[in-house]
Amino acid sequence: MDGDTLINALIGAVVTIVTSFVPFSPILGGGVAAWLEKGDRTEGAKVGAVSGALISLLLLPLLFFGIVLAPLDFGFTFVIMLFVVMFGAAYLIGFGALGGYLGAYIREEHEGSDTGSTGTQATLDSQFDGDERS
Repeated sequence: MDGDTLINALIGAVVTIVTSFVPFSPILGGGVAAWLEKGDRTEGAKVGAVSGALISLLLLPLLFFGIVLAPLDFGFTFVIMLFVVMFGAAYLIGFGALGGYLGAYIREEHEGSDTGSTGTQATLDSQFDGDERS
């Protein structure tokens, strides 16, 4: 992974945090990271997953909390916190990868439509010119 990928993933992670009030915000963060990455769909999914992994590091204090409270309740809190961290990481990484895939796909479609827009505009112009002469 090059430096740009990590920077793009970090920007995606920041977008995920800023939009955390929106349901499935890791999709937005992964999409932004993939859009900035300018790669294919596989690379987009990878940078989106890295974006989600960076965010999932914020869940580690919960695991520490479970370890501290483990002696008080025979490890029950640790097991619960471990489940929460694992589920949260899967959510963030999985939806980040999905957002990365979608972001790369949208970028590919957007770039494809930009190259063909000149021809479409010329076709529309000629149709309107023909209508005015009739």
